[in-house]
Amino acid sequence: MTDLLADVIRKHAVEARRPLRILDLCSGSGCISLLLKHRLGSAIDISGADISPHALSLSRENAETLDLDVKFNHVDVWRDADVRGLGKVDLLVSNPPYIPRAEWDQLDKGVREYEDPGALVGDPDELPGAETAATIGRSMRGPPDGRGLAFYRRIAEILPTILTSQAEVQASGWAGIPRVAVEVGHDQANEVSHIFGKAREGSVLRTEAWQDQYDIPRMVVGW
Repeated sequence: MTDLLADVIRKHAVEARRPLRILDLCSGSGCISLLLKHRLGSAIDISGADISPHALSLSRENAETLDLDVKFNHVDVWRDADVRGLGKVDLLVSNPPYIPRAEWDQLDKGVREYEDPGALVGDPDELPGAETAATIGRSMRGPPDGRGLAFYRRIAEILPTILTSQAEVQASGWAGIPRVAVEVGHDQANEVSHIFGKAREGSVLRTEAWQDQYDIPRMVVGW
């Protein structure tokens, strides 16, 4: 899916007057941002953001190993001050935690013992174990729905804070570029499209669900 996004960006880069500014939110090991930088080079200026010190250490190590100019910053997506500190970008990409808690409980014990639930479970108020920093934003999310959609709601909420204006994007030669692209669970595309359709200040006017090689919608892209 990231390769498909890179192809779309490359097509728009022909008329660009500056690099496209991209934020990879919940960047984990840096797979999305590093692949985009590898594919698009100087056409983009991309950075990653994550709350996990382990993930940040790994992503920085990966960037150094691959000799790619991508910076990774510690950010708590549930803290408004952290979000404002990110500045403005033209495109937000993310593969956020999206597994419902019920599905997490059904995963193989070996997976649950090895993987960090904070990186996978999309219902942060229902995370197993100790309270996490993600619970700070509980009041803005409302009651958990058990569908693993909390991070998508938060992304939709912060888009007006994060995204440059449409006028600036057009003036910089990136007219028509997607403004948000998120990977989703196998049955979440319709719900995530609906969440983005309700984003404040008309941040997203239309969405598409992109399918993987198995014809399953796995990325929601918004303009």
